[in-house]
Amino acid sequence: MKSRVIKILIVIISIAGVIFYLFNKDDKNEKKDVTDISIIESGATVTIKNFKQTARNKGKIIGILKAEKALIFPKKQTVKLIKTELSYFYKDGEKVVIIASEAKINMGTKDIKIFGGVLIKNAVYTFETEELKYVRSKNILFSTGKVIIKSDISRLIAKNMVVNLSENRIEFKGKVKGYFSENL
Repeated sequence: MKSRVIKILIVIISIAGVIFYLFNKDDKNEKKDVTDISIIESGATVTIKNFKQTARNKGKIIGILKAEKALIFPKKQTVKLIKTELSYFYKDGEKVVIIASEAKINMGTKDIKIFGGVLIKNAVYTFETEELKYVRSKNILFSTGKVIIKSDISRLIAKNMVVNLSENRIEFKGKVKGYFSENL
C-alpha cells in the first residue's frame, strides 16, 4: 500500500514536470491546438480561450494540457489556468489525469499551485484535495487541507500532507485514518 501511495504522489510531481515542459517546450514540428486567442481586460497580457497543448517526446505523446482559459502575466512571470485538465502518459501506457478549477504557475521559480477541487486519477487510485502546492526550491509537494487517497479496497484520509521528494518521504498529519477492506 505504502509503495502505491508513494507512486501516486510521484505521479503528481511528474505531472508538475509536464506542466513546466509544456510551457517551455519549443517544438517547431508541433501543431498547436489553440482555437481562440484574444486580448481582454483581465490584467493579463494575453488570454487564450480553449487552450490545449500536447507535449511529445520523440514523436510520442507524453502529456496533454487543456484549460478553458489561460491567462499569461509576463511581468509577474505567471500563468493562470482556469478549469484545467492535464493527462500524463507513462511509458508503460498508464494514464494519470489531474483536474482542478485553477492552476497558477510561477515561470520564474517553477512553483505550482493547483486548487479548487483537485482530483488526480489513475487506473487504481484517486487523490482528492482542495489545494496542492509544489515548491521547486525545496523540492516538496504539500497540501494544507484534507487529503483523501482511495481505491476500490482502501482509503487514506489525513488533515494535510507533505511530500519531500529529495528524501522520497511522505508525511500525513492530523487525524490520519486508513481503511482497507475488500468491501469498502
